[in-house]
Amino acid sequence: MPSCAPQELRALKQIVRDLAKSGTGILLIEQFTEIALSLSDEAVVMSQGKVSFKGTPKLLQEDPGILHEAYLGSMNSSQN
Repeated sequence: MPSCAPQELRALKQIVRDLAKSGTGILLIEQFTEIALSLSDEAVVMSQGKVSFKGTPKLLQEDPGILHEAYLGSMNSSQN
């Protein structure tokens, strides 16, 4: 759950949308994927310093395993 009030979140989302419409490029780093994906034209997921996904938010939402693996790791990954 985001740590800001709902009205603050709506205002922040509108500011980001307005900036994007004006042609300003925005790099959004957000732990709450629902917020980030609702504001994004492109999504990039990084895991252990490497890009593990790059595509549209829609494609990312269609495969929840990508985020699961990025946050929790693969069941097949070796543990040191």
